[in-house]
Amino acid sequence: MPSSPIVVLADDLTGACEIAAIGMRYGLRSAVSVDLQHDCEDVDLLVIDTETRLDSPAFAAARLQGCLAAIEHAAQQGRLFKKTDSTLRGPIAAEVTLLADKLGYERVLLAAGNPQLGRTINKGYYRIYGKPLHETDFARDLHHPAHSAWIINLLGATTSMRIHRCSKDEAIPKEGIVAVDVSSTEDFTFWSHHVSEQTLPAGSAAFFEAILKMWRPTASQINPVLPDDIPERPLMLLSGTTASTQIQGLRQLRDQSASAIGLRVDDFAST
Repeated sequence: MPSSPIVVLADDLTGACEIAAIGMRYGLRSAVSVDLQHDCEDVDLLVIDTETRLDSPAFAAARLQGCLAAIEHAAQQGRLFKKTDSTLRGPIAAEVTLLADKLGYERVLLAAGNPQLGRTINKGYYRIYGKPLHETDFARDLHHPAHSAWIINLLGATTSMRIHRCSKDEAIPKEGIVAVDVSSTEDFTFWSHHVSEQTLPAGSAAFFEAILKMWRPTASQINPVLPDDIPERPLMLLSGTTASTQIQGLRQLRDQSASAIGLRVDDFAST
């Protein structure tokens, strides 16, 4: 094990916890911190929640300035990952541009999407189960409504790094923000092998898992040990999604789980 941990910057708490859970599944001592100056040497994976998802591009970049000292060593060792929303919400271009400028990266390799949830990118167009992103529930997102399915439009403008899109059969640009196509889980593995010392990997949790396998080739998934008395405790399921398809899936999971352990549950409440 390297002496310093892998460091991941996430733009919200749920994304940070998702990354930490992946680390735990692979047997890594994982921690989530909301302290931008956190420098933790007693874990294998440190996830810093910057809480920048809803910030303006300028404010998000300024906020990331506050964590540069804590992440510089991880960047020098090639163990820094920028977690983004899988549907590219938030000031992503501004954040990765700041990190590249300050930490010396020539290229940002951005692999978003989540094919297991039908979220794919093909020839630069983002679709969910085949439907263009701006024709899905994400068009009505309260903070980042999707007005386009074209990935460059979703990322918006950046001042010092050009944004490219790239498919697997194309030469990868050596500089700039490279937003890549993702149609299957295997594509994340393909792109992970194109991360060099001068490349900052960024993207969804699925891309981080592929990167983790490359950084820790001996790591393997383990079954988390859960307390035996969990079914006897009151359980609360909190979901922040407004997507009708995901709400339907959560209801189905809830009903199946409740039936299996003999619980009576109330229906989801609005807001």
